[in-house]
Amino acid sequence: MPLVDPWTTLVQVAQGNSGTNVCDKINAIVDAANALGTATTYVESLAVDGETALQGILALIAGSGITLTQNDGNKTITITAPSELLNGVKSGMAPTISTTNIAIASGVGHCEGVWFTGDTSVAFAGAAADDYWVYADPADGGYKKATSDPGDGYLVLCQVTWNGTDTLSALVDLRAFGLVPWECVLFKTGAVAADVLAVVPVARDVFIEGARIVCGNTGGTSGSTIVDVHNGATSVFTTQARRPTLAYTEADWTVATSGTPDGDRTVAAGSYIVVEIDEVPGTASDDLGVIVFGRYM
Repeated sequence: MPLVDPWTTLVQVAQGNSGTNVCDKINAIVDAANALGTATTYVESLAVDGETALQGILALIAGSGITLTQNDGNKTITITAPSELLNGVKSGMAPTISTTNIAIASGVGHCEGVWFTGDTSVAFAGAAADDYWVYADPADGGYKKATSDPGDGYLVLCQVTWNGTDTLSALVDLRAFGLVPWECVLFKTGAVAADVLAVVPVARDVFIEGARIVCGNTGGTSGSTIVDVHNGATSVFTTQARRPTLAYTEADWTVATSGTPDGDRTVAAGSYIVVEIDEVPGTASDDLGVIVFGRYM
């Protein structure tokens, strides 16, 4: 089911210290914070007078990324957040095959300002045989399936094959983990050669979504400029054809985007990514720019 968006909730707490009224409304804030997995204690465990409860909620949410502001005159509490949240999964919501259904585990996901908690299933009985994408729809809070990728604006969870009668198979987990953007921008001026471009340490867990490359001069004669991204020692592109590739025939300043990584793309805090120039054209390309993009987990 979808959750109330905790980032934009505005709660007006009644004036005075009417314990039940104040605590009921503060509980709504804690419920919203719990949707993000940040608060674990409810106001019932705190003193019921308004001021103590307000202090308690501040302590509960401290460090969560939620900002609370209090106006002593009318007890206004505003929940705010970073200005940009991506569509994705914060935790859980793992899709699995359960006979003729896709079961979606409990968790927390965000899409277009709507929050989802999983703990549901999508039925396939009666559907035509085909490949399906399973996703959450922020328009109505539903969990659905479609025979094509629903694209941007939906929380895509998996792809699966249905035989039209009784069997689901070939499940591919498509969850994008994390809600806060992460990017790494790199440059190589002058002639480009096959070599390691950079080794980049990460301070927090990062989920790699892809890479883009551009060249001021795409080169000549034959071949392509191809860049790979490694999670430690292993490429995130198990299917190497998904690496970002610029053929020498492309116009200068053309931007090439990788396919979706299909290797291990969760880079642990304290580890590193390696960006490598794998190939260059016969007449080398010049002035390479690379962006590796993903999200903090």
